Amino acid sequence: MRSIVLTDSQFEIAFQVTYQATNFDELRLRKLGITPDDLEWLIVALRSAHDEVDRAAKVRIEFQDPSPEGERDVASAATMPHESDPADVVRIGLPAVWASRWPLLTELVMSSLSHRELFLRTGYQWHEMESAVQRLEGAS
Repeated sequence: MRSIVLTDSQFEIAFQVTYQATNFDELRLRKLGITPDDLEWLIVALRSAHDEVDRAAKVRIEFQDPSPEGERDVASAATMPHESDPADVVRIGLPAVWASRWPLLTELVMSSLSHRELFLRTGYQWHEMESAVQRLEGAS
């Protein structure tokens, strides 16, 4: 199982950049192996963890192999507590395929929109987004 650790602000930035992909047409997403339903699922899974992340200093995202029932079932593992984690760490489970898909998705967004456009859409500076997105690449 692969995992990455983000600060709460890096998680929020990665979420905001990811959310911008909802404005892209289906063909661009499919070239990355992502359907609109896949993207919607990822957004919902990340958003479902948002309240827990607000109370944490760090977020551990674990990319897990799918259960026999299918990869989307791993979403039920979002914000799963683990006794070995400090109290200020939230653990989020995502299907293993997102370890490679998520960085590609954020790269598409960041390469397709200008620095100014991304700032206007997310409220974050380019260097902040670049730093957070680079952390996602460590999982693939």
